[in-house]
Amino acid sequence: MPAEHGRFRCSASYPRTHRTWKDDKLMKSKGERRVHIHLSTQRGELLVNGQVAMDFPVSTGKQNSTPEGTYHILEKDPHHRSNLYHVAMPYFMRLTYDGIGLHVGDVYRTPVSHGCIRMTREACVPLYHLLPVGTEVVITY
Repeated sequence: MPAEHGRFRCSASYPRTHRTWKDDKLMKSKGERRVHIHLSTQRGELLVNGQVAMDFPVSTGKQNSTPEGTYHILEKDPHHRSNLYHVAMPYFMRLTYDGIGLHVGDVYRTPVSHGCIRMTREACVPLYHLLPVGTEVVITY
């Protein structure tokens, strides 16, 4: 873990912060990219070659509606609308065929969605442009 990210994670405010931490150089570097969503802390990480390149807040599904497991981005749609809830889900990255995905939304760092992983625009838009279809997304407690 780069020293800067270590300091960010070790700060007293980390358990409640809504800030996003980025290593722009690492984000732009070549290599394997994957996303890790932590349900217990309501945080996500972009990993590049196993190193944290971004650490960001999320809001996941209430009542355990965000399923744990390993997924892959199946499709991307910058202007997606939910068929079920009829709401905009900008920069949607689909993880399951029954509607679970990553997208821009209100982030409270508490489980509030119907199962999707809401992200701030600051985190979601760069990830949307950086991650190709097929990228691994791991969701754990």
